[in-house]
Amino acid sequence: MTDVLASWNEGQAKKAIIDFVASATQPGPGFVEPTDRIATFDYDGTLWCEKPSYVQADFFLRRMREMIEAKPELAKSTRI
Repeated sequence: MTDVLASWNEGQAKKAIIDFVASATQPGPGFVEPTDRIATFDYDGTLWCEKPSYVQADFFLRRMREMIEAKPELAKSTRI
């Protein structure tokens, strides 16, 4: 078997994911039928929390504030 999540560091998160997938895909108490399995990935393959606020929007607004504080003239810019 090839090393799953090979680019990940060894640790609790990696072990928990591997254990969960093994449990969900092999017969036993945690087995999930293939038709009931769902995976959702974001742009870079990670899951982003979208509640209670959209993380991407929060990141954008915080970054925009940092950029305007560093260069106040950006706040007056009409360029998109």
